[in-house]
Order: sequence, then structure tokens, then C-alpha cells
Amino acid sequence: MLLVVVLLSLGLQADSPTDSDQDSCSWSIPWQELKASVPTFDHKTDDVTPPKKLKGSIAKPPDANHRVDGVWVVSAVMDSTGRIRDARIESSPRLEPAWPEYEAAIIASVLKWQYKPARLKGKPLPLCVQVTVRYER
Repeated sequence: MLLVVVLLSLGLQADSPTDSDQDSCSWSIPWQELKASVPTFDHKTDDVTPPKKLKGSIAKPPDANHRVDGVWVVSAVMDSTGRIRDARIESSPRLEPAWPEYEAAIIASVLKWQYKPARLKGKPLPLCVQVTVRYER
């Protein structure tokens, strides 16, 4: 039985350029390029509308040998059009045998996702998001 649950949590890593603990996408060249155009804001008080997923799912590669009950956390860079520009696995379960094909499929799938972009005071906003993928079999 395959159950994939995908949750989006807003990191709003575009907050303050000086708030380095929230800058989990600092590894990404596209994120650095996008962040340069993002104004400083306080997501607790400013009028921020979160992104809304329009389409996308996780494609699982065929493999009958893996019995998995685990969670993968992916950080992704979303531009102001709602397109995912970059992504990487932040954490994953320990599997025996290892399953790098599934991690590659997660990244390939997330890069195809489309969102209605986040907005700050009505203007589209690029940001860093975390996607949690749960797989049970």
C-alpha cells in the first residue's frame, strides 16, 4: 500500500536578510538571485498570503524490495511566479538497502510542481518552502 502525504510549511525565509537561522535556502544560487529582490518584512505582522499548490505529485520509481515507513524533508526555492526553481533533500530516513532512486524521483517531482505564489501586500513573493513527503509501504 502506498500512502504519500505532502505537507507544505512556510518557512518564509525571505524575511529579513540578517536573520540567518531562517535562511535555509542559502545553498541555492537561484535563491540568492531571487532574495536580492525581496524586501525585508515581518511575516507575523505584514500582510502575507501563503502560496497555494496548484499541481504536482511525487512519482515513485518501481521497486518491490523496499519496505519503507519514512519521511523525507525537501527544501525548495519558489520564485514569484510560483515555479519551483531549485530543491534538495534536507533529511531522509535511514534505509537498508539505500534508495537513491526515490530521492532523485522526489527532487525531479518537486521541481515540476506549480503554485499560486505567495504574496506580500498583494505583490508576488519568492520564498523558500519545506515540503514533507511521507511514504509508507
